[in-house]
Amino acid sequence: MKRSSFILAALLFCACLSTEPSGPISSGADRFGNFVTLPRSGNLVVIGVSGRQSSRDAEIEIAREDAARKVSMYHGMWVSIVSGQNIGAGFLDYNVFTDFFVDYDEQLEKYFDRLNFDPDRDLSRNNDGVVFIRFTYPAAFPGNISYSSMRNPDGSPEWVRNPPQEIGGFIAGVGTSGRQERLRDTMRRSYESAAAAIVSHASTSVQTIDTAIGGQTETHILRESAGFLTHFTVLEVWIDSRNGAVWTLAIARSVDVDLSFFNDQLVDDHLTEDSTDEIIHDPGEDIEVELLNQSFEEIFEEIFEEEEEELEE
Repeated sequence: MKRSSFILAALLFCACLSTEPSGPISSGADRFGNFVTLPRSGNLVVIGVSGRQSSRDAEIEIAREDAARKVSMYHGMWVSIVSGQNIGAGFLDYNVFTDFFVDYDEQLEKYFDRLNFDPDRDLSRNNDGVVFIRFTYPAAFPGNISYSSMRNPDGSPEWVRNPPQEIGGFIAGVGTSGRQERLRDTMRRSYESAAAAIVSHASTSVQTIDTAIGGQTETHILRESAGFLTHFTVLEVWIDSRNGAVWTLAIARSVDVDLSFFNDQLVDDHLTEDSTDEIIHDPGEDIEVELLNQSFEEIFEEIFEEEEEELEE
């Protein structure tokens, strides 16, 4: 469980991977790019990322594991978000928070053997040594996505400024993450942020709670969203050359699963926490979350088996 508060490549990843310049090239070396990964007939397209390693085989295995994590997110994940404002009696007694929880199947090995790539066409390395591999994974994607990438004057995708809420009958969401130490971590956090945006579009409730502390009243305005997503698919990723931030456009479908008690736990954390620092909660200590894990495992396995049956047909 998690909480999460390129010189252009010499090799082009054909039609499904765009590496157009994004912003001015500094000192002759643009280390960043953008990736368009639309699903193909009978296959997903996912980008696996690895930093520089001692051997090519090691880089491929790390990229494969990274891609497997994204396939797992496709099969299903639970996302719960709490955001809002805490307003106290003092003039400066005010803070804003956003906290989200993402869970998906961590048993990634079962996806490894089905992740395929052509080392002559689908592997690229940038000047920083970061390896990008375009994998395909057999999946019966339930739709036909018509999508073309449009650009803003600064080179960013149009959806960065105007996020869509629906594409091809799927809920759409845009996520972003500031630069992390490793690019694959930045991309993963951006993916999870996009999933949170999708859930917030699907269902959001707002409530106001007043609490009395030491004779003074504090007001908490909370926005809560929670949902189980399937067929989470990334359509495009853009890496901002100015700061290394990663932006993700993704789509998914929302499934009705009643696990709202965990969202209540996130709310309680914020109502009882005095600090504005990130709140860390150890879910392994709670019996309720152990039951939540069991529920997730059953749901993940059921969805995986259904996908296997669809492919066999």
